[in-house]
Amino acid sequence: MGATIHSDTGSPAHTADAGASPAGADTGTGVVEMLIWPRNLLAIAGVFLGFWFLSADGAAEAVRWVCLLAVGGVGVVAYVSHVIFARADAQRLGFGDKPSGFQYEVGFFNLAVAVMAILAVVLSWGATAQAALCLVYGTYFLQCAGLFLHRVRSEDAGRRFVKNVVIFLILSGFLLFFGVAALV
Repeated sequence: MGATIHSDTGSPAHTADAGASPAGADTGTGVVEMLIWPRNLLAIAGVFLGFWFLSADGAAEAVRWVCLLAVGGVGVVAYVSHVIFARADAQRLGFGDKPSGFQYEVGFFNLAVAVMAILAVVLSWGATAQAALCLVYGTYFLQCAGLFLHRVRSEDAGRRFVKNVVIFLILSGFLLFFGVAALV
């Protein structure tokens, strides 16, 4: 049994399948849930390679991999989730079946930062540009953690967002760490 949050009342509504719309049509929530895995794997790979190269080749090589995978890769997958599968993502986040303009803005921001991160690496813009993109995305994730913390504290079913708070805080910390490390 899945739980969604009514956007008009803020109260949980239990359905037999969280991926089904009220009319019973599949909204693709399962696809959006599955996109969380590549997003997390790209972030983990970027951070792992960042620490690997930090100890071997220094901060400039480390931030290159973090920028490419944990910013570029994660941003592309986040865009796909928020924009391409907007309806299912809205439902997954508890906003009902209608995606909002805000959701598209978040997706477009993710894509913009991702494209710049990928270009910064592919076109060899250097560690300073790559570090700046890590700092931008890290700051954004810190704010996302704050938003989800607010949802945890203010919504009836907010406890389901605790893992989001933890994930965003951890990834934010890593991105900020590598961004600063490459600049000093």
